[in-house]
Amino acid sequence: MKIGPGGYDPVANTVAVDVRVRDAWTLAPELKYSHKGGASEWAIGIDDRNLFGTGKQVRIIEKQLIDRDETLLSYGDPNLLGSRVRLNAEYTDASDGYRHVLAAERPFYALDTRWMLGGNLLNQQRIDPMYDLGKQIDEFGHDVKGFSLQGGWSRGFVDGRVSRWLVGATSSEDVFYPTLDTPNPVLLPENRKLVYPWVGWELLVDDHREMSELNDIGRTEDVSFGTSLFVSLGFADTSFGSDRNATLLSTTFQKGWDLGGRGRMLTMNAAGSTRDEADGFQNSIVEAAAHYYVRNGESRLFAATAAFMATNNLDAESQVLLGGDNGLRGYPLRYQAGESRSLLSVEERFFTDFYPWRLFRVGYAAFLDVGRVSGTDPRASSSLGTLYDVGLGLRLSSPRASGKSVVHIDLAFPLNGDPTIDTMQLIIETKGSF
Repeated sequence: MKIGPGGYDPVANTVAVDVRVRDAWTLAPELKYSHKGGASEWAIGIDDRNLFGTGKQVRIIEKQLIDRDETLLSYGDPNLLGSRVRLNAEYTDASDGYRHVLAAERPFYALDTRWMLGGNLLNQQRIDPMYDLGKQIDEFGHDVKGFSLQGGWSRGFVDGRVSRWLVGATSSEDVFYPTLDTPNPVLLPENRKLVYPWVGWELLVDDHREMSELNDIGRTEDVSFGTSLFVSLGFADTSFGSDRNATLLSTTFQKGWDLGGRGRMLTMNAAGSTRDEADGFQNSIVEAAAHYYVRNGESRLFAATAAFMATNNLDAESQVLLGGDNGLRGYPLRYQAGESRSLLSVEERFFTDFYPWRLFRVGYAAFLDVGRVSGTDPRASSSLGTLYDVGLGLRLSSPRASGKSVVHIDLAFPLNGDPTIDTMQLIIETKGSF
């Protein structure tokens, strides 16, 4: 929407306001197809983000995913009974189980909001597959039950920033068991139940910039440069119902920098978590990613992403994987497994004015990916070292759609690795950015 002066009447001393709006489709078919790393996924259904003009969201979707088939029904109400309370409910029937989620929250809906209160329930049954060289090598059943209650308060928006305190209580129970197809898993995780109160602190610095032709085509994007920091500390104890005593620590960080000249900018996000138990730190995870952009032409942009993940004593139901599904586009899905991974992707993006039938905008890209895993997953083969791929891609984005979806059609060529893999990977998928 654009608002501006439309004309001035000096006699009446009034100004006519010119308001220009662009319609966006709220009732839309959910049609998604993804083929990457030699495997395909699809989804079909309907998604209405403004049901009968009420602002409610309803989704009915049938999915065929790599690990399971799902039928999903979800409902979202951002203003329950006209209040600030948000309600979200999800019912999923899957080929390997189910997932039921219910969440209600009166959130920090604005920077100057002084308090929040909310909670959620989760009940899920699924089968967790384990991978090596793009193939499933193990599996086990996994039941998850959990709930969380939390509240927070703040002094509001002061001097361009917000500081918030949060407290809560969380219960999370994971139960693992063999499946009929795999009665003797290679590595069956231990059951785990954690019940703990926690306290957290959040800092938000308000600094957003309007940009375009960055991560989408034909849309104005709000890019955050302000600091976002969250730290939480929890204490699980057997007296609360946990099966162990543990101290849980987690943190997230995000920040952007305007480097000046030629549209150069850098954004960074990082996260870390660990669980301190009687025999030391468990499930320690550190992740970080940096994104660098520079405009090198009127309709061109150079983008580079460097990402890193390291773990120690990772819970056995989790894997550190690298492949076509998380950035190494020339290789099969879940191709390499280890204890840490690093990935560098560089991309030259080309934006065009081509707007066929006023339905979607067109762009394209040339890219190079470099990645490797380090350390040993006890179920998987040794690392193949540093892997490389190059490729070309087409990008399609519809400014008329209410969601932010960019269709990627890529051809990627692996430059080393196992000689038995395909010499070319076709990737068709929908993402939230270019």
